[in-house]
Amino acid sequence: MLAALLGVGFVYYVLPHLVDLGPTLRRLRDGRVAWLVLGVALEGCSLFGEVALFRGVFARPGNRIGWRSSAEITLAGAAATKVVATAGAGGVAVTVWGLRAYGLSGAAVADGMVCFGILTYAVYVAAVAIAGFGLWFGVFSGPAPVGLTLIPAASLPLSSSSPSRC
Repeated sequence: MLAALLGVGFVYYVLPHLVDLGPTLRRLRDGRVAWLVLGVALEGCSLFGEVALFRGVFARPGNRIGWRSSAEITLAGAAATKVVATAGAGGVAVTVWGLRAYGLSGAAVADGMVCFGILTYAVYVAAVAIAGFGLWFGVFSGPAPVGLTLIPAASLPLSSSSPSRC
């Protein structure tokens, strides 16, 4: 049943967009191979980092979550995020389902998912702070309107009430 629904969704939502792939494929053919290889390598590093973070958050003595299961759950969640257009809810649902299938309790899954989210998005918070303050104080060159630099950087939380395991 699920496969049928996914097939119908693919035909209805994805297939019409495949017709517009011509310009994108031409740009890929004209692209520099070195940059494309670098992009693929960096994406591989990003995926490995996400798998390692996932394993660090969820692997505990007594549960069966190792490197392979961490990779399977992480990649399945990433795929669901791309396929199901619900702002990431599909990826979260698949990840929660995978963790429950490995025997984690609901509380452990909820605690771990909050921790995983905090650690994942802390990179973006740091980037906003570094770029905002860096532009405002002239460390980086470029326009530095207060509404796009100082206010976002200064309004970031200095501490969080994250779960103790984070």
